[in-house]
Amino acid sequence: MIMKRIFRILSGILLAITFWCTSSADVNAEELELNRSGYHQGTVYYNGKPYNYDAYFQADGKGIRTVISTSAYVARQHGNITVQFNTYNYGYNTVTGGSTYAAPHVGTSYSSTVHCFYGDSQVISYNYMYGYVYLFGDSTFNYYLSA
Repeated sequence: MIMKRIFRILSGILLAITFWCTSSADVNAEELELNRSGYHQGTVYYNGKPYNYDAYFQADGKGIRTVISTSAYVARQHGNITVQFNTYNYGYNTVTGGSTYAAPHVGTSYSSTVHCFYGDSQVISYNYMYGYVYLFGDSTFNYYLSA
């Protein structure tokens, strides 16, 4: 039980440091291309032509949002994100939201940001986060991000 608590605290601290370091810059793909990394690279096809895309979580203040970036002229759907925040005064706070539709365009799109119910100043760390992103090319592609 004590080891589990220590592991959760250390995991939360490491995740908080990661998001603090990436809050002003995008997540580095080479560092996070792991299982449950919160980052995914792939290929979407539009009119038979392949286009690379990146999908990942990004800190926005102390909130979390998803990002999709591609040079394909496609619509995107950022599904709801579920984030569990560890707070100073309220324990764990699980929040779901952020679903956003982006009409066809080239470049980057963002979900709405999911913030702790009690405010950013209450956030110590993130215990977990997950959600889906969708690309509408020649066929609908979806990917489950989790961290």
